[in-house]
Amino acid sequence: MQNLNKYRAYKNVADNYDHALDLVRDKRPVLGEPVVVPYYSPDVDDLDKRINLLFAVGSLNGEFAVFEPTEMYNLVSLSISPNIIFVGDSSTLVISAKLKDNASSIIITDENETQIASGSGTSLVGTTTVTPSSEGVLEYSVTAVVNGKTLSAKSHVYCVRPIYYGSGTDYTDATLVDSAKRKPKGKYTIYVNSANDYIYFVVPSSMSITNVSMNGLSMPMQETSVHKYGQLYTAYQSVNGYDVGMYNLDVE
Repeated sequence: MQNLNKYRAYKNVADNYDHALDLVRDKRPVLGEPVVVPYYSPDVDDLDKRINLLFAVGSLNGEFAVFEPTEMYNLVSLSISPNIIFVGDSSTLVISAKLKDNASSIIITDENETQIASGSGTSLVGTTTVTPSSEGVLEYSVTAVVNGKTLSAKSHVYCVRPIYYGSGTDYTDATLVDSAKRKPKGKYTIYVNSANDYIYFVVPSSMSITNVSMNGLSMPMQETSVHKYGQLYTAYQSVNGYDVGMYNLDVE
């Protein structure tokens, strides 16, 4: 690992990679000034968060160059892809265990201690297919024996309901489905087909939207509790109707 003594390091851990980049931008390092920012990956709210390090060096005009992020070292780790899936859908999970040293035994199990894969060495990959019936978290574990010592790690899969968005005269017109995600936060592109149609976001009641903006300006929204496919959702409707056209929105 690089010598951190020569870097201006932040003591607090950033919420995620994007937050770490923002901290470097705010710092505006001068030409040649090194900065290191620890950050949670993938996010501070994730059950499986790890601490990575972002290295940056100041360039011209307040810009900076970023080096490949460095992950704090683990003796054993477990990762799952995908780690966010839809309730009611059949999803095949690829579960990968990695170890620093050679293991005489590696076992991957689910939360019911059902074995998914077993082997030895420095890595193991197993697959399993699940169809979750409700929102929540699935937990998977790896146990490995290295030089007589037992090591373990856990990883999680989040089961979520879809987020819908779109335009029209009623929340049921929001038929576009976002990718599986734990929060509605992100960038959306919505096309208004008819003049004075409203813009809608319909999210599971377990989620919420605090702000919708367009070109940096907040878009007034009103919310209503609704039922969609038998489940409780919150419908966010723009207060104003919009002209026909494409709108790029930021949701928080």
